[in-house]
Amino acid sequence: KAPRKAEAQVFRERQQVRKEQKEQLQEAWERKLKEDEVEQEMKMDKIRQLRTHIVHKPEVKVFDPTTSAGLGLLDEMSLVEMEERLEINKVREKNEEIEKRRAIIAERSIKQAQLAQR
Repeated sequence: KAPRKAEAQVFRERQQVRKEQKEQLQEAWERKLKEDEVEQEMKMDKIRQLRTHIVHKPEVKVFDPTTSAGLGLLDEMSLVEMEERLEINKVREKNEEIEKRRAIIAERSIKQAQLAQR
């Protein structure tokens, strides 16, 4: 009977050791899961903070009509310069139109005078 008791005692001790190891492993596993969860939450928080800084960064661009776009093109000009040139061209075209009208009127009067002389 002694060997059976000793065998049963060894069996119980091994069961106890297995149970303790299993509990330790389970605790370690739960601890690791909690640590991973905390680490993941910290990463997500950092990502959220970065997104708020990037997405909501105020970019106020003030339009200055006196500067050109800065593309380096030869015919590049500012809005003010373009409006000035447009106004100059309108005045020049108006003057050309007035001169053409005067020339047409002068030609008509010359033709009428020639017709009157015949």
